[in-house]
Amino acid sequence: IYVHGNMLGDSMYYGRGAGKLPTASAVVSDVVDCARHPGKTVMCFWENDSVRVADIETDQGKFFVRVGSDQREAAMEIFGALAEINVGIAEEFAFMTQVMTEKEFNERIGKLGGCINRIRILGS
Repeated sequence: IYVHGNMLGDSMYYGRGAGKLPTASAVVSDVVDCARHPGKTVMCFWENDSVRVADIETDQGKFFVRVGSDQREAAMEIFGALAEINVGIAEEFAFMTQVMTEKEFNERIGKLGGCINRIRILGS
C-alpha cells in the first residue's frame, strides 16, 4: 500500500497480509504462548450489558486545526481563545481550540470556510 500524507510524505506498507497461513500462524502462536506461560495471560471477559453508541455531536474535546495563513484573523475571531501552534509551514496557521462539542466545532469551522485538516482530541 502506497500512502502519501501532507505531513508524513510518501510511505509504503507491504507484507503478506492476513491470509489463511498468517492467520493460522498467529492463532497457533497465541495457543503456544498460553501453554508456555500458564496463569500469565490476561483474560478478557465480555459483559452482557447493552452498549449505547455515543453521539459524536455532543462529545466534547479540543481540536488541533490547520488552516491557510490567510485565515488567521478570521479563525481568531470565530474561535475566540485559542492556542497558536507553529507547525513550521509559512502558508499555514495552526491552533488548538478550547473544549467544545463536535457540533459547535463544525458550526465554527463552517463559518471559517473549512480547514486543511483537524485532529479531534476527545476527553481533554
